[in-house]
Amino acid sequence: MLTREAALLLISLSGWTLFISALLYQPFIFLASFFLQTFFTIYILLADRRLRKISIEGFKVERTAEPQRIGDKTLLKVILHVRFDSESQLFVRVIDKPPYGTRVVGQQSNSEGIVGAGESIESSYTLEIDSSIGLARFRKVILLIHDPLKLCYVARELEVASDIIVPVGEQLVGAAYTKLSAGWIRPPMGLGYRGLVGYDDEFSGTKPYELGDRIRDIHWMRYAQQVDDEGLVAKKYVKRGEVTLHIVIDCSSSINTGDNAALLTDISILIRRLCQTAEEEGNPVQFWLINPLLSHDEKISPRRVFSRVALEQYIARVFPSNGRDDGKIVEEFLKTLGSSSIVIFVVNPPSQNTGIVEAMINACRIVGARYIICMPDVSSYISGLDGEASRLLQLDRLYKDKWLSRFSEPGTVIEIGKGYAVDLAKEAMRRGVDWGRD
Repeated sequence: MLTREAALLLISLSGWTLFISALLYQPFIFLASFFLQTFFTIYILLADRRLRKISIEGFKVERTAEPQRIGDKTLLKVILHVRFDSESQLFVRVIDKPPYGTRVVGQQSNSEGIVGAGESIESSYTLEIDSSIGLARFRKVILLIHDPLKLCYVARELEVASDIIVPVGEQLVGAAYTKLSAGWIRPPMGLGYRGLVGYDDEFSGTKPYELGDRIRDIHWMRYAQQVDDEGLVAKKYVKRGEVTLHIVIDCSSSINTGDNAALLTDISILIRRLCQTAEEEGNPVQFWLINPLLSHDEKISPRRVFSRVALEQYIARVFPSNGRDDGKIVEEFLKTLGSSSIVIFVVNPPSQNTGIVEAMINACRIVGARYIICMPDVSSYISGLDGEASRLLQLDRLYKDKWLSRFSEPGTVIEIGKGYAVDLAKEAMRRGVDWGRD
């Protein structure tokens, strides 16, 4: 393809110059213009042919990114390092397409230069990330390879895939857990109910008594035989069944509600609190993300108790996305689900993926698993309503009521209100456990 400079050059040496010089009887200008136009035309044709034969296998592109927090903005400094493993030199311009949910701040520095024969380019630029995005997904880098005179170029795409987890506060994860733990009211000693752990089968030994154990599980005889004052001893049982907590999140664009992504913030707090409860009880947790922008493996997490870092990585993948999901996770969900499972659905219908959520709810009914539908009260996230917005909220409420009448049962629906995510997590777990005891 021609560059802007080459196009202007050919226009200036076009037939108009030849025509005017012939009209004014200037043979020298006529011959000079004809010679230059012929030279540059042949040069461009030969250079374009040579550029198209260049293989991109010798190009190596490395991308690094560093998240930064400045005030209330999350920035991502991206550095691209381009080199060409060849003795020949090429002039290259680098274009890195910003991922979804980001925009470039300022200008890209040193985005062009000479590569090859030991020369390389290091380009850097800064992205501002939307507050509702926790995963910056980079894919392709475009290289514009120019000829020595920069009159023409060819574009080549390199697959340089990298996923950057933007910390929603990865450095603050420990503090967030401490704050949540402090806000969680533990039951008095002996009055707890550790309902998530599973169903007791037979006595297998003893263990130190912990807050939340039942008073009838204290092993009084073993405690009386102790010589030293080592504290209470409780009976330990072998699990006959294990409660697995499944968290299903519909990452459609409908979850991007409220100022500064307030609904997404509450969803993140809700997920952290649910996982913390399961971690305290020793129960496995599994994520199911309905997000068409993620690969199949990224949508389904391993079935285990999450570490704090792994938890934040999956929360970072909860971001609003447009498009319809392929729905392949429903089959795997049905295989993994058990009658002792508790499933938490986080959904804001209507969305393009409501049908997938309905199929997963039907799967819970088939196997007899307990499920809770967490649905936002949109009116609590929107302020300053005018007449038209108020009517839209009424339509939204009518649709939700109609949808719930087909896919909910008494006690299975919890509405997410702005700023009440911690209390909702506690209520969701209580309802799941109570359902299992009925």
